[in-house]
Amino acid sequence: RPQGVAALGEGGGAGELLFVRPAAMGTGVGRALLRELARRARALGIRRLAIAADPGAEAFYLRFGAVRVGTVESEVQPGRRLPLLELDPRAACPDTRETP
Repeated sequence: RPQGVAALGEGGGAGELLFVRPAAMGTGVGRALLRELARRARALGIRRLAIAADPGAEAFYLRFGAVRVGTVESEVQPGRRLPLLELDPRAACPDTRETP
C-alpha cells in the first residue's frame, strides 16, 4: 500500500505535490520522496520548487533548506492561508547520485 506521493507541477517548478500518510510520518518516507522530487527537478533544470505547505509540515521543508516567501489561500479550504515556501532542489538533494 503506498505510503505517500510526490509530483512536480505542470511545467515543473510550481504546484509541487508531496503527501505522506499520517501513519507513515516520521519513518523517512517524506524525506525519500522530497529527495526524489528534488533529484528529478535538478535533472529537468528546475532551480526553484514552490510549495504551498500544510502549516504542520512547514518545519519539515525548512529542515531541507526551504524558505518561506509568503502565504497562499488553500485550494481545499477557502479562507485558510498556507505557508508558501521555495526550495532550491540542490539543497534538498546536493548529490545527484544519491538515492532515497
